[in-house]
Amino acid sequence: MGLGTDELRHLTGASVPDGINVTMATADSRRVRPGGLFAALKGVRSDGHDFARQAAAKGATAILGGRKGVSIFEGVPYIYSADPRRNFAMIAHRLAGDPTRA
Repeated sequence: MGLGTDELRHLTGASVPDGINVTMATADSRRVRPGGLFAALKGVRSDGHDFARQAAAKGATAILGGRKGVSIFEGVPYIYSADPRRNFAMIAHRLAGDPTRA
């Protein structure tokens, strides 16, 4: 199961470039697979944006983060969100098949 541009727009309320299809989502750049969305989240000790190059090299289809005015980051389409943690959770939940509906 994957999420296309329209569903990502619906879930995030963000401007998502056409042609995006996400098959998995992670905030750990070491776990990105081709077709994956990398959530570049800011933490207490590090900023996920510092690991975006590694995610891009592993085949990330898109990067989700909170930096305004960015459309491409490390050569990968960037999805800006005012609340990237919330949007990451919503995307992961949908990719898992909406487990709360089970």
